[in-house]
Amino acid sequence: MDKNIKIERTLTAILAVLVIFFCVFLMETNAFTKLRIVTINNQSSSNERYAREIENSVYDITVNHNETLSQMITSAKYTGKNDFVSELITPANIPLYVSGGKGEEKIQISLIKLDKAMNNSDIPSFLGNKGYRPATVEELLAFSAKYPDMQKKYFITNISPVTIAGYKFIIALTGDSDYRALDVFTAHGVWENRTVIAGVKIVEMKGI
Repeated sequence: MDKNIKIERTLTAILAVLVIFFCVFLMETNAFTKLRIVTINNQSSSNERYAREIENSVYDITVNHNETLSQMITSAKYTGKNDFVSELITPANIPLYVSGGKGEEKIQISLIKLDKAMNNSDIPSFLGNKGYRPATVEELLAFSAKYPDMQKKYFITNISPVTIAGYKFIIALTGDSDYRALDVFTAHGVWENRTVIAGVKIVEMKGI
């Protein structure tokens, strides 16, 4: 009889422990589900804020066409401890586009986020439908010089291919909290929908 009582008490204790574990599991699962919902909602809100900030911003810059590529890079001040400029970005590899001759050109750049993944060849028409054209190399550098912290937040490119050693590349402003970079990437394949394109509307041109 005593043995049966001990067995019954043991089984009761085991059952109680299992019930406790089950209750804890339910609580943690519910908390995880809530956390996951909050995380998804936060990500959605973050993406919405990202899109609003990008689409609603216009940046005034002045491009000095009298500067060489090297001078433009110097003006952009990639001089931080971890900053770098791709060794492929040289005057021999990167031709400069001059709109209307030498001088200063005042333009507005808008940062336009792709609304879906796109092929490189489809992006110019995407910009054209919005009333923009891709920024040139010098416009991209002028933007980098005046707004150096923007590339720490976004991957910004002009999506305009240049041919280097027989291969097509695009130039991009990249970075993070502790560095800025002027880099090149192969100009083929699909760009994800978080890619930011520097689009341009010209507002004034005056020669010097």
